Amino acid sequence: PLPGREWLGGFFLVAAPALLLFFLVAFAASRRLFCRFCPMGLLGSPFNHGGLFALRKKPLRCNRCGICREVCPVDIPTVATEMKSENVSDPACLFCLKCVEWCPQKDCLRAEFAGHPIARSHWP
Repeated sequence: PLPGREWLGGFFLVAAPALLLFFLVAFAASRRLFCRFCPMGLLGSPFNHGGLFALRKKPLRCNRCGICREVCPVDIPTVATEMKSENVSDPACLFCLKCVEWCPQKDCLRAEFAGHPIARSHWP
């Protein structure tokens, strides 16, 4: 026989506060946690690989300052750490272009659409 309604009510009486506590601790411990579970990113990420948008980097101009990783809402390390490949696009990238905006090296990072640059890093 299946468990009765008493079991279901008891389960939610314990599971709901435990789940709430888990999320409160997770949000307190991590920066912008929702961006990692964002529904828009979940729907868009399969199309990021091989799509028309691309994030490119000139590794010789990069000074490894790490600002691109600091401003990334999804905390993608690829842009900051990749020094061999010019294409630093990541399937989890939301293409907010904060990394391009905040990069202190002129023409180090650029965003492209169908091979044409739409944004470049520049420092005033």
